[in-house]
Amino acid sequence: MIDDEPIIQVGLLWFEPDGGEQLYREYLAASRPIVERHLGRSFVADSYARLAMLRGELDPDAISINEFPSASAITALLQDPDYPPELLRRATTRVEIIQLRQN
Repeated sequence: MIDDEPIIQVGLLWFEPDGGEQLYREYLAASRPIVERHLGRSFVADSYARLAMLRGELDPDAISINEFPSASAITALLQDPDYPPELLRRATTRVEIIQLRQN
């Protein structure tokens, strides 16, 4: 992966049954300023809801779409001492992340 190219990161999330969605909202509130500090931006607001699964059987509780200016920006985010990954771990039973870059 070339480091100076923008990366789109798509996250598929499944919440813990008891309180996972609320914990995820807390994670978003805590992590958003840190993501922005590392020049990340979100394409999907918290209030969006999926309308339908058009093909296949994938059924996540939430989908996040973020853009970062480079792979090193993502690395810096994940190594930031203020980043709260424990909230995401407590909120979810499963997380799948796909990283994309333009050809």
